Amino acid sequence: MSQIELTFPDGSVRSVASGTTGLEIAKGISEGLARKALGVKLGDKVLDLTRPLTESGTIKIITPSNDDPDALMLLRHSCSHVLAEAICDLFPGTKLAYGPAIEKGFYYDLMTPTPIQQSDFERIEKRMKEIIKEDRPFTRCEVSAADGLKRTEGDKYKTDNAQRALAREGSDGTLSFYVTGEPGKNFEDLCAGPHVPSTGKLKNFKVLSMSGAYWHGDQNSDQLTRVYGTCFADKEGLETYLKFLEEAEKRDHRKIGKEMDLYHIEDHSPGMVFWHPKGTKMVNTLKDYIRGKIDRRGYQEVITPEIVNKTLWIKSGHADKYNENMFKTLAGDVEMAVKPMNCPCHIQI
Repeated sequence: MSQIELTFPDGSVRSVASGTTGLEIAKGISEGLARKALGVKLGDKVLDLTRPLTESGTIKIITPSNDDPDALMLLRHSCSHVLAEAICDLFPGTKLAYGPAIEKGFYYDLMTPTPIQQSDFERIEKRMKEIIKEDRPFTRCEVSAADGLKRTEGDKYKTDNAQRALAREGSDGTLSFYVTGEPGKNFEDLCAGPHVPSTGKLKNFKVLSMSGAYWHGDQNSDQLTRVYGTCFADKEGLETYLKFLEEAEKRDHRKIGKEMDLYHIEDHSPGMVFWHPKGTKMVNTLKDYIRGKIDRRGYQEVITPEIVNKTLWIKSGHADKYNENMFKTLAGDVEMAVKPMNCPCHIQI
């Protein structure tokens, strides 16, 4: 049997048989570490504890920590699956799109037969707690492309995800599914992974909010519901974050702006601010403050057009790099664009 060389965080190197799992390595260090472990990192890849390791490289056993991005990613990605299962149980007929971990938590985009309301969060959390208490294992199943597409047949979103995964560069022609429990009996979801060993690791979670989302971000496509949540390594981390959100809400500029009668935004002018007298006074005070600062430092002010013929942006190179993100309009037959930045117009001066 071939061997692989693993370099541990302390610099020590061990030779193990190819196919050894992260769990076996953790047990070889201590039973306590194996019980705590969430996953393993080989090189720059985070893997399930039970995945066979077939390449040499640096290795880290990932344990619960609010300071370790790899640990939080594993917890949050896994928790998104528990959220999806809970919603599918409570809203039979739900179609799942995708549910990644993000910087502060996770979300799942889905379509339910009846709309989810904020008032449903309590029973969603209750069902999630039941799944977590069962401490079901996350079981990875790898299947051929044909078998995988058969599993997603009739499911528009998962079929599309499967086809994209198979077309991705580096695909080995297989698809992976994760079951929270026993294959064929418990919840299954198309997913590349990785995940924590079992649902029991996900006790410190919270369903936070929801919003609308479009399939693939295309506003001409299906509108989905995006449910947000978060998960931490311990109760303290979760409580600290929830307290932070509570304090941030008190200081939300959208709430304060309305309460202080500073401004409002109209539906027919999204993202554009209608400054009220008090707000205008505040804006002008800030402008005067900044103007005084830059004037004392020897800067000179100029004013340039907001909308310019697109030929300038072609000449400056902005059109090549930012064309899809530029706001364009027509003046007769001439294509114009709102300036993405000041420098080309300043150069004209």
